[in-house]
Amino acid sequence: MKLLPRLLADEEEGDEPQSQVEVVKPEAHRHFWAWTATLAAVAAVPRLLYMFVFSNPENPGPYGDGQATVEESKQLGGWYNEPGYNRHALAVPPDRPDITYGHVERRHLVSEMYDPFAYPPSGYRYEDHEVAVSMLVRCWLGTNDIRLIAIPAGDADLTRALQVHPDWFIDVGELPQAGWKIVGVTVRPVPAAECQAARSASP
Repeated sequence: MKLLPRLLADEEEGDEPQSQVEVVKPEAHRHFWAWTATLAAVAAVPRLLYMFVFSNPENPGPYGDGQATVEESKQLGGWYNEPGYNRHALAVPPDRPDITYGHVERRHLVSEMYDPFAYPPSGYRYEDHEVAVSMLVRCWLGTNDIRLIAIPAGDADLTRALQVHPDWFIDVGELPQAGWKIVGVTVRPVPAAECQAARSASP
């Protein structure tokens, strides 16, 4: 009988780690759901921004007329989704995400920030090296699978490409509020070896 209290005490001591585990589990569970909710909220910010800022006709947004921005964004998406353009790449200027967001998947967008004219040497002009630069333009279009391109009014180099090679492009339309001319690309891609040679020969 004297051993009974001792045995009961041992059983109670043996149960203590188990009770501690049961206390920790709910706490970790709460932290997991808190982090999940936080990440979901952060991921929703871009979409909410588009819905309540860029798509609000009463909100002019950072680029001017909000309603015109929404309409031109839809128009660009409509052109992109036409047969021959969709599932390929759309080249766009890097400074108007409000026009491209929401109607063309991001993975199909190519920034013109890295076009063949991005880092020319000082004094290097398209008109002085038309053959070499035209090859680089053609390689850029083919390598990136660009079938539709938005050319801003102030882009002298891409505008010159249209003038020098009108057979490479076809007029699609204009977005006046954005100041973009939209053209389809019809030129055939250049073999990779020729593109590599052209890049190696360029300054």
